[in-house]
Amino acid sequence: MAVWRIEDDCLAPYPQIVINYKGPNPFIVYKKAREIIRGTLEIGAADYWERDFRWDISSEPRSFFIRIYAKKGMDARSKAVVEVIFQGNQPSDPRKEGDITIKIGAKLVTEFPQDTPFQKTPFYRNLVKIYRFLWYERVRRGYLRICQRLLYRLEERFRDLLKIPKG
Repeated sequence: MAVWRIEDDCLAPYPQIVINYKGPNPFIVYKKAREIIRGTLEIGAADYWERDFRWDISSEPRSFFIRIYAKKGMDARSKAVVEVIFQGNQPSDPRKEGDITIKIGAKLVTEFPQDTPFQKTPFYRNLVKIYRFLWYERVRRGYLRICQRLLYRLEERFRDLLKIPKG
């Protein structure tokens, strides 16, 4: 299945939002992540998945690395793919001091399928280019702003959970 795909970083020119925390029980962020991400992005369970979950119990404090993805549909062609990474150290006693780094980023992905014989013709490709130039690029810029606001709201909710002031 051929597809014409356009991807843009939602936070360009910056790659991602980074939150650093040092204090008691940093792993609580992961325990609340599903609720925070799904609630903020207003998505269902099918649009949320964990790609990596690494937990090293052989050391003290225990190190972890977790990568979560979420997909927020914008319209029939565009979606925001959000990536949240948690990396840190959790002591076996949650009252002891640990640390976590949270990285939040996203891409706006737009796809134009090229499945049918008509969609594979140069006429159709030029028609899509004109459509994008005259109308759809303004729509995508609006989606990029929405994506940025959602990512900043995610940052705010994680900071509130950890009681870190915005700074």
